Amino acid sequence: MVSKGEARSQLVLLDRGSFAYQLHGISGGCNFHFLAGLGFTEITNAVVELSIQKGAPNAFKVIAAVFDLIVVISFALAGYFSNKLVSPVFLAGIIIYTIDTIIVLFLGDFLMAAFHAFALYSLIRGFIACRSIKTYHNVNMTAAPPPALG
Repeated sequence: MVSKGEARSQLVLLDRGSFAYQLHGISGGCNFHFLAGLGFTEITNAVVELSIQKGAPNAFKVIAAVFDLIVVISFALAGYFSNKLVSPVFLAGIIIYTIDTIIVLFLGDFLMAAFHAFALYSLIRGFIACRSIKTYHNVNMTAAPPPALG
């Protein structure tokens, strides 16, 4: 039987773990500024555009596209593993997203920083829910040993 606390934690985990999927879907590389974008990809795209303006070939955009693709795949994998209760994924996401928030603040985009704050809040709640579920399962697994046969 599942307790109310565990059921709530599982719902929060699914909601917050799926947040990484949502982020990867809306933060992929684009030629326009997006609220849910990432500071990492903003800087990469800006460097590539500046390089092209300084004389680099247009094929240089492939570097930005590959980087953006790696970021999108990383978010998809983070969403997958966070839903599998891999808590280090939440920690890595929190750390990386905190660094990205600092980059966004340095870029001066306070609206995007506000979205980042919401995303960090969601990731932290997901991490807490993940730990709660794991603790619940560990306590229940060790509390009742299997019945002896014979």
